[in-house]
Amino acid sequence: SLIRPDYLNPFPELKKIYFYKNQIKKKSPILAGITSTLLPGLGKLYTGYHKDAIASLLFVGLNSYLSYRGFKKRGVKSGYGWIYSLAGFSFYLGNIYGSIKSAKTRNKQSKKDLYEKLDNLYH
Repeated sequence: SLIRPDYLNPFPELKKIYFYKNQIKKKSPILAGITSTLLPGLGKLYTGYHKDAIASLLFVGLNSYLSYRGFKKRGVKSGYGWIYSLAGFSFYLGNIYGSIKSAKTRNKQSKKDLYEKLDNLYH
């Protein structure tokens, strides 16, 4: 890095922002998508959206369970089973896509927060 923290000693507020910047952990959209593929909601949990993670797990899990029940009762001819399978699969794919987007959103928000801190320092 071009700036060493000790150079910022005369500027304590700037030094705080420098350390804040170094603490920001960039979230990987690929890792978020892969983790949500393995377990619905895990990508949202990784990106810090805890309520969305629980909702994703519940929606996909509930639809999977209802689909299983439908197929267990009537086999492959179960309309109930197919409807819930389609809904569950849709939620599953949406969960993966949403996790990728949530990582990108989290990264944008972190950058925006950093710029706001810098802007507030000088205005």
